[in-house]
Amino acid sequence: HVLSKNVPNKDLSKIEDIILQDLENVVGRTNFGTLEYKGKLENTELSLDYQQNFAKGFFAEVNTCIVSQKISDITYTDKTPDDGIYPNKNTIQWQRFLNNYSNIMSYYDLDVSSAKASGFSNLAILAGWTYNKVDTDYLDYADATIRAGVLLPSPSDENINNIFERALSTVDFFGFPISFDGAIGSYNWLSLGVHASAFFWLNKTKEIRIKTDSEQNGYIKLAKTSTKIDPGAVWVLGMFAKAEHILKGFSLLCAYSLTKKDATTLTPQTTISTAAIASNDQVYDEWRKHTINFALEYDVEKENKRCVPAIRISYNRVVGGKRVFKSLLWGGTIGIDIAFKF
Repeated sequence: HVLSKNVPNKDLSKIEDIILQDLENVVGRTNFGTLEYKGKLENTELSLDYQQNFAKGFFAEVNTCIVSQKISDITYTDKTPDDGIYPNKNTIQWQRFLNNYSNIMSYYDLDVSSAKASGFSNLAILAGWTYNKVDTDYLDYADATIRAGVLLPSPSDENINNIFERALSTVDFFGFPISFDGAIGSYNWLSLGVHASAFFWLNKTKEIRIKTDSEQNGYIKLAKTSTKIDPGAVWVLGMFAKAEHILKGFSLLCAYSLTKKDATTLTPQTTISTAAIASNDQVYDEWRKHTINFALEYDVEKENKRCVPAIRISYNRVVGGKRVFKSLLWGGTIGIDIAFKF
């Protein structure tokens, strides 16, 4: 409810700022002025990947995605307490804010209706090494792969006037990824694997929306200024089990992953706010999520084939975590692997 506190250039001759000032003057309590948002997420990707193999297991890889994402059907639920204790859901100042919510957002150039992002994602340039052992005494195969490289930022800039667009996956920072993948196979159909990766980012200065008071929190921020952003590292751990070609070309995959992102530090480059206030924000705090994945795949045997089509139907669900969207996502993938000999 202190959304406008310390926001510069307020004009108390304007009804929008009057409503915000009146709401700010109300003595708050837990969850007073809290809105819970819900929406529908749609995601379409075209993945482009090129890998060049060299001698002794070394390889180079370049990949990116053309991404189209959308959050629509956005609604909110008022989570303000509905009891006889003041202030509550029926407090006049709060009701005036809700009745003028759309006008206030427009007055501060904020779009809360939907979010769209499209274009190229990060371009990854990687080098790696693979160890592979086949037909051992106990296993069909065992392999391990390490990768490292650089991530070039997405050319698409985030629209800071859309409060939900930052929830989409466009990343405009230089990054340095490193990963390890290991897998074993047995019984001519069963594969088990693990994955570990980390992403480290360079800081960047750009204009964003920030907090102007320690009591503010959430996606809606009225003030904006040039800010140095130091993104936290991302850590991923995962494991999978896959039944390969159990029925002709069909395979079944079951996987789990834990993703954790360290807190982001913000340093405003003006006097609108301070690093302590701007960084103390749940939007930029550390987050983590637990995801389960199921997939049904169809492909033909790859042996001695240069062109291999593949179809995949997937179900991904975030089953737990902290400061993440608990989403359920059904998806479909149609792809083709093309091998060349040089």
